[in-house]
Amino acid sequence: MRTIKLERVNFFIGSTALLEVYIDGVKCGELANGSSLRQKVDGNDHMIQFSMNIQINRQKYRRMFYNVIRLGKNENDRNFQICMQGGKLNVIEVSN
Repeated sequence: MRTIKLERVNFFIGSTALLEVYIDGVKCGELANGSSLRQKVDGNDHMIQFSMNIQINRQKYRRMFYNVIRLGKNENDRNFQICMQGGKLNVIEVSN
């Protein structure tokens, strides 16, 4: 088993939208501004993806972000910072 830590930083001010976190297509949690999520995963290959529900003119939309974190087989614990810049989601790996 290994631990993956995701921390949401530097999101645009006033954003209340939750960033949803999916591992292998299954929702495993949500990240609010300034929050973090720790998730234990086994030693197999995994993919982490993100989405956000947004509302424009009373219409609700789901925005899927194509940033994918690929976890290779038997890798160690990993830490990531997730931030929004210019309308794009950036994922940065942080060393332990």
